[in-house]
Amino acid sequence: PPPRLICAAFDARYRRSRTVTLADQLASPALRAKARIAQPVAADLAVACVTVSPEHTNAQVYEIFARHRELSSLPVLEEGRPIGLINRTLFLSQISKPFHKELFDKKSCIALMDK
Repeated sequence: PPPRLICAAFDARYRRSRTVTLADQLASPALRAKARIAQPVAADLAVACVTVSPEHTNAQVYEIFARHRELSSLPVLEEGRPIGLINRTLFLSQISKPFHKELFDKKSCIALMDK
């Protein structure tokens, strides 16, 4: 049987506390915050973000950075696995050089990514 932990989860509909499994705690951010787990897990640090693939062009990456001004970097994934990172500052400084936009616009984004 799966390990069971008692946490301070409260079911408002039935006005009673309940036993929550470890799987429930890891699946629910609200329960995870209330549960007393000794060590944080990687899911606590993970955030959803915009990603690109090697098939994306530098023009598409430029548009993504223009739409999402809060992004400081953009992960490049190939078949779901990270292969590199495009740093916003470095990308924009490279693409803003004379004739770089014309030369690199239609090329794959891996041309300007950190490996």
